[in-house]
Amino acid sequence: MSREPSKQFDLEVALSQATKVFWARGYGAASLSELLSQMGIKKSLYDTLSNMRSLFLKALDHDA
Repeated sequence: MSREPSKQFDLEVALSQATKVFWARGYGAASLSELLSQMGIKKSLYDTLSNMRSLFLKALDHDA
């Protein structure tokens, strides 16, 4: 039984998408489900980013 290769996770693309959500909704109104959907990642990958505040700060830094 062979395993399917895992999808590649592109942090740059994910942060770009997160930035769009934060700009459109604002930090307080951005939902985790919308972020995950727009970033194209699963919650398990989101968990590697720590939390929403950490993701927000990384997205801001990425956009700077």
